[in-house]
Amino acid sequence: MDRKSRRDETRRRIIERLDAAIARLAPHPELMVLGSRLAAIREIAAMELARTPDSEQMQGLAEGAQKPYRGRCETSRKAREDNPDGDAGPQADETP
Repeated sequence: MDRKSRRDETRRRIIERLDAAIARLAPHPELMVLGSRLAAIREIAAMELARTPDSEQMQGLAEGAQKPYRGRCETSRKAREDNPDGDAGPQADETP
């Protein structure tokens, strides 16, 4: 087995493991953000498997892989939309 074949086989196994992890997270809506990040990583692995990357493509893939981590997660965005003033509600030391 040559080097490219071993690398492709390794990527296929990684994709299979990511698919399995995503499937295990699907029934748990509280883990949706983690599942979406795993799905993004899986797509990147599939893209790498589908083509032979050159240095420009690798740079683009690296930036694409980091993109989900640069922004805020959906939960944080929803919290900001629900409470635009930034008030966290009653403080822990306050009595209701």
